Amino acid sequence: AAETLLAMQEVSTQVAAVEPTSPKLASELVRQALADAASLLEVQGPVSALDRVHTALHGYLKTVCRSSGLDMALLPADPGVTQLFKLMRENHPALQDMGVQDDAMRKIVFSIGNILDALNPLRNRGSLAHANDQLVERNEALLAINLTRSIIQYLDSKIVVDRNT
Repeated sequence: AAETLLAMQEVSTQVAAVEPTSPKLASELVRQALADAASLLEVQGPVSALDRVHTALHGYLKTVCRSSGLDMALLPADPGVTQLFKLMRENHPALQDMGVQDDAMRKIVFSIGNILDALNPLRNRGSLAHANDQLVERNEALLAINLTRSIIQYLDSKIVVDRNT
């Protein structure tokens, strides 16, 4: 009984605080990567899930840019998350009006770009995406997963509302 409780406690400490997201503007690739991430998070832990969450974010940003008609010809042939987000931030109509706290929200949204820029090396050199010798710690992987899920949820809510108005 004690071993069972300890095992349950271990699993509960591996769960991200931000619930898995199901974006409305997601491709099948994004949906599959998010499902893989949720499964890996539950079974293997956050370090294993980090790569899949990043892949979902990358695919999500590509989907939004394409479906919104943003000019991706301005970007390199295979744009990364930072480049895609910058294109969205500067050109997507839903991200132009931030409401009554426009200045503060613009700072926050601009800072998302910095977060995305930091997620790239974390994914490439600190996760199981490649044969890395040193992996990111569990708590830092959870932070990255929570931030990524929050970013997808925020963008999807802004863009879907914008499309429906």
